[in-house]
Amino acid sequence: MREIHPGPGYAVLYEAYGLDPAPGGYGLLLMREKGGEGRRTLVSPDVELCRMVADAIRPGFLPGEVIELATGGFTAVPGWVVHAG
Repeated sequence: MREIHPGPGYAVLYEAYGLDPAPGGYGLLLMREKGGEGRRTLVSPDVELCRMVADAIRPGFLPGEVIELATGGFTAVPGWVVHAG
C-alpha cells in the first residue's frame, strides 16, 4: 500500500492516469492479476480504505493466494503506478 499526496509530481501523476485531483491524496494498492502475470494498481481517494484493505491481507497472506475485491471505490489502472514526486 502506498499513499500519494499533493506536492511535487502530483499533478503529473493524476493527469497521466485520468484521475481528478484529490485534496487528501490517493491510496494505491499494487496488485497482481489472477495467475500472477499482470500487474494492476487500485487507486482510491479514500486513503483509509486502502490502509484497511492492506492491513487485512498482510497477516498470513500466502504468495499465490487470491482475494477478490469489489472495485467500487477504486479506479483500476494497468501496471503499477509509481509516484516520482
